Amino acid sequence: MADILLAAAIKKTVEISSKLAVEEGSRLFRLREDINWMEGQLRHLQSYLEAVEASNGDDSKVRNLTNDIKELARDVEDILEKFAPQIESFSCLKTVACIFPYCNTAYKFSLEIKKIKVRIKAIDDNRKTFGIMDTSRSVDAENWDLRRSYLHADEPEVIGLDDDCKNLEAKLLDERQEHRFISIIGMPGLGKTTLAKKIYNQVQPHFDCSALVYVSQEPNIRELLKGIARQVGLDQSEDSNLEVDLCTFLREKRYIILFDDIWDNRSWDAIKYGLPYNTKSGSRVIITSRNNDVGRYIGGECSLYSLQPLDSENSWKLFCKQIMIFETNLTYPKELKDIGEQIVGKCGGVPLAIVVTAGMLRARERTENEWKQVLVNIGEDDRDECSRLCALSYKDLPIVLKSCFLYFGLFPKGHEVLAFDLMNMWIAEKLVVQSNGEQEVEKVAESFLNKLLARNLIHVVERKYDGRIKTCRMHGILHNLCVRIGKDNKFCHLLGAKESWSSLKGLRRVACDTKRTTENINLHSQISKVRALMCFTENKDDYSPEKKFFKSISSFRYLRVLSLQFDGFTSGHFPDEFWNLIHLSYIRFRGVALGITMNISNLKNLLTLDIQDCGASLDILKMKQLRHLLLSDMEMPMQHYNCMCHTASSTEVCLENLQTLKWVSSAVLEQIGMHNLPNLRRLGIDDLSKNTFEKLCCPVPPLAKLEELTLNMARMETLPREVRGERWNLSRYQSLVKLHVKGHVFELPNVEGFPPNLVKLSLHCFNVKEDPMRTLKQLPKLKILKLESHTWAELSMMNCSGADSFPQLEMLHIHYFQYLKELISDDVGLPKLKKVIIRNCGDVQKITGRIQSVMGKSQSSDILEGAQLPIIDL
Repeated sequence: MADILLAAAIKKTVEISSKLAVEEGSRLFRLREDINWMEGQLRHLQSYLEAVEASNGDDSKVRNLTNDIKELARDVEDILEKFAPQIESFSCLKTVACIFPYCNTAYKFSLEIKKIKVRIKAIDDNRKTFGIMDTSRSVDAENWDLRRSYLHADEPEVIGLDDDCKNLEAKLLDERQEHRFISIIGMPGLGKTTLAKKIYNQVQPHFDCSALVYVSQEPNIRELLKGIARQVGLDQSEDSNLEVDLCTFLREKRYIILFDDIWDNRSWDAIKYGLPYNTKSGSRVIITSRNNDVGRYIGGECSLYSLQPLDSENSWKLFCKQIMIFETNLTYPKELKDIGEQIVGKCGGVPLAIVVTAGMLRARERTENEWKQVLVNIGEDDRDECSRLCALSYKDLPIVLKSCFLYFGLFPKGHEVLAFDLMNMWIAEKLVVQSNGEQEVEKVAESFLNKLLARNLIHVVERKYDGRIKTCRMHGILHNLCVRIGKDNKFCHLLGAKESWSSLKGLRRVACDTKRTTENINLHSQISKVRALMCFTENKDDYSPEKKFFKSISSFRYLRVLSLQFDGFTSGHFPDEFWNLIHLSYIRFRGVALGITMNISNLKNLLTLDIQDCGASLDILKMKQLRHLLLSDMEMPMQHYNCMCHTASSTEVCLENLQTLKWVSSAVLEQIGMHNLPNLRRLGIDDLSKNTFEKLCCPVPPLAKLEELTLNMARMETLPREVRGERWNLSRYQSLVKLHVKGHVFELPNVEGFPPNLVKLSLHCFNVKEDPMRTLKQLPKLKILKLESHTWAELSMMNCSGADSFPQLEMLHIHYFQYLKELISDDVGLPKLKKVIIRNCGDVQKITGRIQSVMGKSQSSDILEGAQLPIIDL
């Protein structure tokens, strides 16, 4: 798995070399030659490792050589990180005075290059001296043989998949179904093959001929088609055209074929020419794949059948059946049952993990101590079948996705990861880069996240209003793999409660409990070359780190990502040296009461600054590279909200790359100037002023690319009534899809005043006397509507009826309308409504039409305190 380390070093050499525009004979030419030489050597090592890691890795000599190459790759990256800023600055040398520091740096760099050359030669000599050769039999080939044998074994045991079997069997046998494909998808170990084989065996008698084949990562297509021909009864001569003959033969048959474990589209493109494209005969094709996109490519969206982990009840049933496979009448003492339940819980509903673990327990004595050892070591053995199966998914990832996958190892198991934070960390570390200027780097990062999702390596916890991923999580089995590979390669590690800091030497990324970090980080130099430091709060007691903690962080000169989270408010005692961490690209603080002037203008590579709930004074006006700025949340007490920009004329403002700006006052925004934010996508304004409001609503929108807008109008109540009741006009914001307004809005604009493509609308502290639905139901693309008022809103009826009422609305959320008595709809309006949530609307007595119908489908019967209606959440 060393390819990611070499890839990082190679990327750095290319980056530096590309910035050195030099001519032959110039003083920079030799530097560039050295860098290009280093790149070439690293690429040779990378090719060698790809061959080594594709072979059997049990040879200790191979492992030692691989470790030497890994260490070399890390050191090369460190050298380049150290000298890169100075080397890049040499391209603009113009004076004789600048030559002396250049000569000194060039000399030191050349010495490091000589050391690298010696080490590369030593690695090659060791390979030859000790006869370290690549083996021909790969782990993948071994797994291929096992999977192929499994397909033809006896009928598999199926527990917890009865409903899946019935649904799929009915779909396969329904002659009215024109679509011939079923694509069973899911993460490794869920039982895709078991389910596919079960339904294949059940429906096989209903077809003229049948075949089941295992495809694998590197299939031999001709042998695979021969296997199909043999099973369906096609006689083949040596000189025949196999694809044509098979296709002709099957065209006259009603067939069913199971293709197990298809990895990529390329394999299917080679296979499909042997199959007739004919669905009139009722023929069916079943495929299994761990990649959603492969299933979608082969059979379309309607073919997908996503397999989910077992629930706790079925997990326990499977465990008990496996543990008592030879002794069906055996009973276990309560102590072992309790441990067994914990073991099943750690398996996370993955059938293969349960089966493998039960097999380990059967091989041990039935004692509490033995079972506890198994419990502790679940996921630690990379040789068991479940771990090897998951490792195949990792090996199949492109190099650019491997680093992104391993990054999840920095988060605690089961942690709900914010996609916005994760993607910006990737970008900060240049794990994701802009592709030829065609696509913004954020879009590239989002595509990487979606690729991990498509491969079933992560799953979505919550989606945003537009369907994009908001939060995600990694299954525990895959997280174990992530942590193990990350630590072995010193890519990243989440420090355990009892682990020693001495084990972290050379690690690039470290995460751990905040208190433990602050108590120990200054005592060890093992992580002096760390690229990312993340501190999570696991305990709820207030803890304030000492000043030396912040001083220690300032010594991490290669640091790119810093995320600190404290309970309560901790004074941030950052020394001046901290603001000289030139590589720092991502900062996220929670519970750090800065109360200082942050000299972030020195951080020339800073892309994301997230200091919500941390008061500070900033000078951001000339930070051209800054992309995301999140300041104090508008809900925080004012004593923690002291964000301001230093005085500057509008001509000095340079924030052309800023995409996110939350939360700023109108005064700060006006000082920056909206015309200086041409690429702003997300804006949150606290303490909205009349002047800012008028500029937002002007005929020529100052923020043409704006997609999300949040306005806090709470303090506009101190302004004259004509300002509070003024009708806004945001109709010219074509890209605006999410609008959140908080404040005492007394009048809504006509439908023409809303953004034409609005998808989500939230109105909080919303006080109107006329029915807002009269206007809102005309919004053509609105999917989510949230209305929240207070007890003094005397609105008694909302009418959502009408043929054109809310044509796209999917969720309706109504809160705190204490005097609301009627919520009216009919059977023609709200055609796409799926979810209704009503809270604290104490006097509602009449609900009609589609809203009533949707509520009637709910299985929820909970009633919140202060409400007379249940929460309806479909």
